[in-house]
Amino acid sequence: MAKLVVENLTKRFGSVTAVDRLSFTAEDREFLVLIGPSGCGKSTTLNLIAGLEEASAGRISIGDRQVTHLHPKDRDIAMVFQNYALYPHMDVYANMAFGLSMRGYSKAEIGRRIQEAAEILGIKNLLQRKPRALSGGQRQRVAVGRAIVRKPAVFLFDEPLSNLDAKLRVQMRAELSKLHQRLNTTIVYVTHDQIEAMTMATRIVLLKDGICQQIGRPLELYTRPVNTFTAGFIGTPPMNLVPARIQAENGKMMVATDGFRLPIPARWRQAYERLKSKEVIFGIRPEHLRGTREGDIAVDAATVTRLEVDLVEMLGSHVQLTLTCGPERLIALADPALPVKAGDRIPVVFNMDSMHLFEKREPQRRIDAAPAA
Repeated sequence: MAKLVVENLTKRFGSVTAVDRLSFTAEDREFLVLIGPSGCGKSTTLNLIAGLEEASAGRISIGDRQVTHLHPKDRDIAMVFQNYALYPHMDVYANMAFGLSMRGYSKAEIGRRIQEAAEILGIKNLLQRKPRALSGGQRQRVAVGRAIVRKPAVFLFDEPLSNLDAKLRVQMRAELSKLHQRLNTTIVYVTHDQIEAMTMATRIVLLKDGICQQIGRPLELYTRPVNTFTAGFIGTPPMNLVPARIQAENGKMMVATDGFRLPIPARWRQAYERLKSKEVIFGIRPEHLRGTREGDIAVDAATVTRLEVDLVEMLGSHVQLTLTCGPERLIALADPALPVKAGDRIPVVFNMDSMHLFEKREPQRRIDAAPAA
C-alpha cells in the first residue's frame, strides 16, 4: 500500500510559518493535487514530503513507515521538478539510468526498466539525444520517465507543466492522467493552475498562507465552497462575491445590495429566517448570471435586474460581461449574438437556485441551508 499520511505538518523559516499544522491523506493509488496562490506553502509541503526540507513539527508516513526524518533516498518516492532537472551532458538514456545506477541495479534491469518507461511515454526514439536537442514537452516526458523507472511508492510532481505553452499543457494533462491510470500508483501533484487541478485530481487540497482551506473532490470545491476564499479561487472566472443584507419584504426573504434586490428561493426562506437583517456575502457564479435583451426573458421577473455593462469580452462560445453593480463589479455570461456594448444597460437574469451565502466576518464561512421538506 502506498498511502501517504501527513499529520499536523509545520515548517517555519525563522519567524515565518510557511506550512501551519497541515493534515491530509493521499489514499493508495490516488491523484491528490495541492493547489493555492503563490506563497501558500504547496511546494514547501511537497519538499517536506520528499525530505528536501526538514519539518519543524508533525509526521509524514508512507505506507506503514514513518518517514518524517528519513533521508530522501530512503523514502521510496520519486519527484518530477518544474525545471526538469536533467543532466545536460548526459543523453536521455543516461539521465533515466542515473538514479538506478546509484542504487546498484544491474545493467540488464536498468535497460529493461528504461525501455518499458520509454515505451509508455513514447520516447524510445529519443534515448540517444541530449536534453538541449529536445523540446519542452520531450524534456518533461524524460523527467517523468526518470521517475517511472524508480517504481516508487509515491510520485511527487512540482508544477511540471508550468514551463510549457498552453496547447502542450492541455496535451500533457491528458497524458499524465492516462499515465496515472496505467501505473495505478499514488501521485501528489502541486500546481497553481486550477484547470489542472479540476481536470486531473481525484481530490484537491486547497492552501492559503500555509493553512488548509478545504479538502474534497473537484466538483465539491466548485459547488460547495466552505468559505469565500475557496469560492473566489476555484472557478474561471471566479465566483462573484458581493456584500449584501438579508431583508424580509411582503412575506419574502430578499438579498439586497447596492445594485439589486432579489428573492431567496421559497424552499430556503425558512432556513434563512435566522439571517433576517444580517450582513452577509452573496455569491453567485458567472454561469448563473445571464445577460439578455428586453423581451427575451422567459423567467420570473423577480430574478431579473438591470445593470450597466462595463466591459464586453468575446470568447467564442460565449460573451463575458463585466457589469457595474453599485460599487462592485459582477461577471456574467451571454450569447455571442447578444447586441451589447460598454455603456448599455441590460436585463440580467440571476439563477437564485444556485446562489451562495457566506458570513461577512472572517473567515467568511459558507452559511448552509438545507431545502425545507
